[in-house]
Formats: sequence, C-alpha cells, structure tokens
Amino acid sequence: MNLDEITQLIKDYLHRDDLDLHINSFIKSAENELNSIIRAYQNEKTISVTSGTDLPNDFGHIIEIDDHDWEIADGKIYGDGKMRYSKRLDLITDTSNWLSEKYPEAYIFGALKYAAIFMRDDERIMLWETLFRSVVDRINTIEFLRKRFGTLRLDEILRLTKE
Repeated sequence: MNLDEITQLIKDYLHRDDLDLHINSFIKSAENELNSIIRAYQNEKTISVTSGTDLPNDFGHIIEIDDHDWEIADGKIYGDGKMRYSKRLDLITDTSNWLSEKYPEAYIFGALKYAAIFMRDDERIMLWETLFRSVVDRINTIEFLRKRFGTLRLDEILRLTKE
C-alpha cells in the first residue's frame, strides 16, 4: 500500500473528519517508532566512507563498522572503511517503501495507536498497541528468518516460529 491508501484506511477506521489534518503526524509518529524497532535486511545499506563524509540522508543507526576508530559528530562520519547502517523509513516523503508494501498494517495499527493517544481513548490505545506490537514481532521474526535462511515459504516460516 502507498501513503494515500494507508491514509484512507486510517480515515475509514477513525470515522472522524476532524482528525484528517492530523493523520500524517500519526503516521510519522508510528514510523519513528518503527524505525527504532524494525530489524530487517531491506533496511540495511553498506557504504564506503572516508573521514569527513556527511551522514547519508536516510541514516538511522549503525549496525556494523569495520574499524573501531570511528566517530560521528555534527552530521559527519570520521573514520575510513565500510559502514553498514539501518536506513530510516520516510513514507511521507517517499509515499511507498518495502514496509508499507509488505506490512501496511504496521503503519495502520501504529498510526491508529497514536490517534487514540491524541483522542485520549485509553481502551483503544491498548487495542492498537497490542496489534501494533504483534505485527512488529511478526515482521522481525519473519525478516530474521529470511536473512538467516534465505527466502522461505510461509508454511516453513510458520513451522520454524512454533519450534
């Protein structure tokens, strides 16, 4: 799903026109949380850097570096070699990404959680948080298994997750 489709589905769940102006901020809040907890190879990127290189625009956090004498300061990388990092998702700018296409419910449940927080709807916060965490756990498990074992059929993934 792309941004417009996700936005429309969130609107359909909320049934409130007065929240339309806030939906992008709900999506962005969910995405900020997703950026810190999703661990998937689709988010990984390896680059070669020389000292003084600017941090990539999509930089989220470092996964691995090939030298321990690195420093990041003032938006620059100081050190030479290769760095593997997690890319930051940005659905509002890109309008679509691997997560929105494969697991749109992560954005939907996360945004609905933040909408419930905004509306101070305690019962719905717990519902959307539970669904959101369940999706995130599933994503991290499936993507870990994919990275470790390669492309697996769904029945193989389900069997491995039950063992």
